Amino acid sequence: MSRRKLPLKSPHWVPITQAFEWRLQQTDSIWLVVLDFDKALRDGELRALVRGADGQSELLARTVWDNDLHIAASFSLQPTGAVFSRKLGESPPMEQWFFVWQPDYVRIFVAAGAVAAAEPRSQVAPPTRGPEGESKLGAPLKHDWIVITTEVAFREANATKKQRVRSVLAEAKSVRAWCGRHLKKRPPISELLRELVANVRRRLRWPE
Repeated sequence: MSRRKLPLKSPHWVPITQAFEWRLQQTDSIWLVVLDFDKALRDGELRALVRGADGQSELLARTVWDNDLHIAASFSLQPTGAVFSRKLGESPPMEQWFFVWQPDYVRIFVAAGAVAAAEPRSQVAPPTRGPEGESKLGAPLKHDWIVITTEVAFREANATKKQRVRSVLAEAKSVRAWCGRHLKKRPPISELLRELVANVRRRLRWPE
């Protein structure tokens, strides 16, 4: 994960409460939401920001989730997660609003699962055994499917109404063109790429 300093003002910052709702739809368990977010924040994989009533924003260091803040379940109106402070006696901080970096959320909770679901089993070679019984992986993938899936999920999460009605094939072609510009390699318009787009759409649109 890139360690570049994130901008304080960006549409990629989403309220942590919104991210809780997304994950709850995926897991159907508020306890799993709490565990997943607590681990991702403490590990520094999911980056966060806090805004105060004065409008000032501050990036949160990873260590704050060990020393003060933590995620816990809240059942005030409906099951959700909430940020609590140990220094405030396990109370939520007042007049502070927390946000998480959406590309991190997509990479952690959407992209890897979408790749696994979209990749045909026939394309995954079983691991062979080394001379001393160690697992030996096959050749590296020709295309960076994690990066490609993150781009697909990012597009879907930020799509306009007009973009959301675009066909899977049309979106796959657009993603392929993006790969040519940014990754210098374009995957074929294959069943894998189309299924990748379709699977990300299903995951983010929360069908019943």
